Amino acid sequence: MTTLFDVAEAVLDSAAEEFRAINLASVEALQAYAENGMDIELSDDDAEKTLEVCRFWTDGEFHGSNDYFHHVETPLNEWEEAGKKRLA
Repeated sequence: MTTLFDVAEAVLDSAAEEFRAINLASVEALQAYAENGMDIELSDDDAEKTLEVCRFWTDGEFHGSNDYFHHVETPLNEWEEAGKKRLA
């Protein structure tokens, strides 16, 4: 299953760094990246949360995988899990 974290990880990947500003320019840009690049449709809320987390990461002074886990992976996985519970 593809997750919000997978989208964030793809956008934040150093191999895609030259396109990062474009993909993080707006909710619509992130949705377009997810849909066209990964065949994933993101709701406005999911795209907004993913964008918020990615921007927080790119604007911060973080250095290790533990920081990435706590500031990117955990918030997105928790957001996605909470969404599943709301739909159940």
